[in-house]
Amino acid sequence: MGLVVKTIMAEVNYTDRTVAESQVIQALETVTEVWPKDSHTGFLIHFTNRNFEDNPNVGYSTVDSAELVLGALFAGNYFQATTEF
Repeated sequence: MGLVVKTIMAEVNYTDRTVAESQVIQALETVTEVWPKDSHTGFLIHFTNRNFEDNPNVGYSTVDSAELVLGALFAGNYFQATTEF
């Protein structure tokens, strides 16, 4: 949802477009590089701690992963992103 909100804020001029675009890119880079994910499927872990440690007692979430992909597609379409994540 955050990626969609940043995009909408840029569209309605609540924030500068370049700032919103850089925040979206930073969020996507952080999630793809740091957030724990399943090594086979790539699904994101549902809950983690501040240190982003993998918790084996918590499941991986297809819903959270789908929301991230949809938010990235929405923001990418708006900002005409050419960077691959």
